Amino acid sequence: MVNNLDIMGSNTSSDKGPKKNPDKKPTDSKKDHNIETKPPVKKDGDKEPGVEIINDDTSKNDNKVILFSLLILVGTFILIFVGLNIYSNYVAVPEVIDIDELHQVNLAGELGNETAYTHKGFSFVKADGLWWTEVVTIINEEKTLVKMPLHYGPRDLVNVTISGELTDDFNKGKNVYISIDPSVINKYYTLGLAELSANLAKGIQRSPVGSCIVEDPDCVGRDIVSCENNSEGLPTIEFSVDPEIESQIELLDNCIKITGNEEGIVKAVDYLILSWYGMY
Repeated sequence: MVNNLDIMGSNTSSDKGPKKNPDKKPTDSKKDHNIETKPPVKKDGDKEPGVEIINDDTSKNDNKVILFSLLILVGTFILIFVGLNIYSNYVAVPEVIDIDELHQVNLAGELGNETAYTHKGFSFVKADGLWWTEVVTIINEEKTLVKMPLHYGPRDLVNVTISGELTDDFNKGKNVYISIDPSVINKYYTLGLAELSANLAKGIQRSPVGSCIVEDPDCVGRDIVSCENNSEGLPTIEFSVDPEIESQIELLDNCIKITGNEEGIVKAVDYLILSWYGMY
């Protein structure tokens, strides 16, 4: 068993496609939560890393089309955001702000206010309505500086609950099946999918595969897989809306279940992303 959120994956095994089996009875697997992460290390004298920037280009489309267009694999680099307008209602027109300079000043302890702070040695600064942070990680055997804008910083995520454990199966192969409920039309649900998919594809280097939790006319040709219906042990992330649950992450062997209500589902996604980058 593994007890961390390392989903960089292994390239030694090939991905398998799931069998469609919506009648499989659900099982309940929940374990005590204990997560250890290994934050990336940047040593003095290291060569300046390349830069990967997670962006949030937008356009306007139907909600259900957006849900699936987020998860389409286009070539090797997975250009999943075709005509995406997820952030249009949340992100202001960018100002001319030097984020790198803000990080330097923040790390020097010269900001330290409600729009800038550090968390476990990582700088978080707020600009254009988003929290920006960056981390050096290894992509294709090279040190790469990943810059990411998130809707919430660590101080906003104190109410996110997380439990359970992942097995090694979650880290096998390149694909991660992102499973949604096609009946849900919710701006926070869609926003969470966008934020997760961007970081999976660019920062984590895993390939999001659009899937559905249940059979539906909108899911024709898509895999049917969930945390409960996953007989082949495929790496899966399931999205669920529950008005009774504020913000929750369950690690269920080879599946991560994200559950929340309104902004809570986005907060759970951002907590998960920061955990992957070693910030928790």
